[in-house]
Amino acid sequence: EFPKDALTIILDNIISNAVSHGFTNTEKEHVIRFRFESKGSKVILSISNNGIPLPTGKDPESIFVYGETNGDTRSHYGIGGYQVKNLMKEFDGEAEIISTPEEEFTVTYNLIFGKNNIVDLGIE
Repeated sequence: EFPKDALTIILDNIISNAVSHGFTNTEKEHVIRFRFESKGSKVILSISNNGIPLPTGKDPESIFVYGETNGDTRSHYGIGGYQVKNLMKEFDGEAEIISTPEEEFTVTYNLIFGKNNIVDLGIE
């Protein structure tokens, strides 16, 4: 089973990144959207935000590289995305990030779980 503590760390990193990097425009209502989808033997949790998109020309997958950050390097160390990717991998899951600057929700993390390792959160 996917540990609740690991899922907590993953969600905390994704939400913190949205707030600190994407939600700097105070003129706009900020939204974080969660979607669940079942595909064969996988369950996909997509977490999207409508904040500032990733910088143009930046490979979204670089977010998962240790030390890579989109923010001020004095206060952000590029560890969050790295933790997300490694925790998903450690528990037989996958993580991907998609940048869609032209759409309402500009950044999406897809967390891909095997149905046999998903944590039961008691959500119906």
